[in-house]
Amino acid sequence: MSPDPADVMALVPRTRRAIGDYASTLDDTQVKGIIADAVAEVIFYSSGAFQHQLLVASRDDLYGAPAEWTIDPVLSEPEATVVTAQAALDYYFHTLNTIKTAETISDEGQTWTWEISASAVAERLKELREARDRALNAVLGANPVPTMFASFIEERDRLTSWLIEPPGGEPYFGQYLVI
Repeated sequence: MSPDPADVMALVPRTRRAIGDYASTLDDTQVKGIIADAVAEVIFYSSGAFQHQLLVASRDDLYGAPAEWTIDPVLSEPEATVVTAQAALDYYFHTLNTIKTAETISDEGQTWTWEISASAVAERLKELREARDRALNAVLGANPVPTMFASFIEERDRLTSWLIEPPGGEPYFGQYLVI
C-alpha cells in the first residue's frame, strides 16, 4: 500500500536523497519533523503564494507536540521540490553549525586526519538554494498573489484618509475642503 500523498511521510525518501549521506543518521520521525518545519517555512516565506496548509494529524502522547502531519491540498512536483530543498537547507544549516571541517585523532602510535572540503559544502548549499528558488518561482508563477493593502488611517478616520489617500489618486494637500 502506498502512502497517502498528503501525508508528510510521502516526502521522506525524496528528502533523504536531498540530504544525502548524512540522512542515514536520521530516522523517519526526524525526517518528517524536518519536512514539516520546511513546509511551515515555505508557507510563511511565500506570503500566501504557497496555498497549502500544514495540518497536525496526531500528537505525541507525552508532550502533546505534533508527531504526524498532512499537507492540504497535495503538493505538485514543483511545490514538493521547494519543500525538499528547504528541508535539506534547514538540515545542513543546523548540522553545519555543530560539525568540524577537519580533525586529527591520535592514540599511542597512530594518527588519523580527516577533512571536509569547505568549498564543496558551500557549493552544495548554493545548489540547494538555487533549486529551491527556481521551484519557488515556478510556484509563484502558477499561483500569483494579488497585491492588496488596507489603510489603517481609513479604518480609524475616514475624512483624514479621504484628504491624504483619495480614491482617484492625488492627495488634496493645500486645498480647502468645505464640510
